[in-house]
Amino acid sequence: MRWIAIFTNKPDTEKLYKEHFQAHLDYFANCPEISLAGAITPKGAEHSTGGVWVIKGLSYDSAMALIKKDPFFKAGMREKIDLYSYRVAPQFENLV
Repeated sequence: MRWIAIFTNKPDTEKLYKEHFQAHLDYFANCPEISLAGAITPKGAEHSTGGVWVIKGLSYDSAMALIKKDPFFKAGMREKIDLYSYRVAPQFENLV
């Protein structure tokens, strides 16, 4: 099973972002289930307002547990988490 996790950060979390960014990246290095991750920034905004992950090989509950162990989540940055099941088009199966 694959999942798309879309995160919305709480307002004014730039300080927390800077404090926990390296730990957040280090977390990815230890989570092979996260096959793609990145920040999202609305047009015209100076800072990221959240992020997107592609998670594979986990149940819904396990994917949520993985999300909740992330340093950004633990620091209280996340305002909202949307977790959707995701089917990859066949020609992209090996990419994510």
